[in-house]
Amino acid sequence: MPSQKTSRLFQPLRQFAATLLTEHLDPGHAAAAVFWGVFIANVPIYGFQTLAILALAAAFRLNKPLAVAATFVNNPFLQPFLVVSAFELGTFLLTGRFVRFAYTGHLSDLKAQLGAWLIGSFAVGLLLGAVGALVTFLLLQLRLADGAPRRECARFVNSLFAGGSNFDRGFVRWKMRLDRIFDILSTEELGSGPVVDLGCGYGIALAFAAFRDRERRLIGCDLDARRIAAARRALGRMNAQLTVGDMRNFEFPQAGLVVILDVLQYLAAPE
Repeated sequence: MPSQKTSRLFQPLRQFAATLLTEHLDPGHAAAAVFWGVFIANVPIYGFQTLAILALAAAFRLNKPLAVAATFVNNPFLQPFLVVSAFELGTFLLTGRFVRFAYTGHLSDLKAQLGAWLIGSFAVGLLLGAVGALVTFLLLQLRLADGAPRRECARFVNSLFAGGSNFDRGFVRWKMRLDRIFDILSTEELGSGPVVDLGCGYGIALAFAAFRDRERRLIGCDLDARRIAAARRALGRMNAQLTVGDMRNFEFPQAGLVVILDVLQYLAAPE
């Protein structure tokens, strides 16, 4: 298993990556990030689009990876359609009618067509950006509605570890954010009766199981004595029995739920 020293070494890097990916992801900021990303993608400043969107994201406190990702709407597969759409829309805005692009060789025609394309690029960016922003806003609103139970569980677990060390609190917080298993645990019906977690670590899964029933018996074991000590402090007011031990030799009473997370990959098949 990864050592505690290795975990501490990579913890700042994991926290930075998680912060970068999840900052300002409320529906309003996320929709704005997509709008500006799509808009900048259509503005003909080729070679400077990434710099421009990063500057806008920093200025308006938007999610930078999402904003940059939105600029990829202008890619080799879609670019011909975007250019033609920009020309057609620009021509309509200037003349009130759609005109098929045709190269005549006349400089005056080329200037008019270039002007129509430039104006149309801004118009297409605004339209597509608005559509992308609306879709992003609605999807995140639905996700927030579905994620309410998870947020309540996460707040409960974080409150249990509030008195622990900075490292322990940070590890638990980011573990819950990055590991999708806790999305599942927060919405699943976890039954009743004692909960046994083999390789429980900090006891996060046990805390999730206790969210709906604070009197539930929680039983866990782990080889890491430090994590067991932190789990005992966090779950001290619960009906918890946490021991340092090897899950292969662990004896426990009849249980209503048995949890085994991040452990089986360290064992041979017979074990």
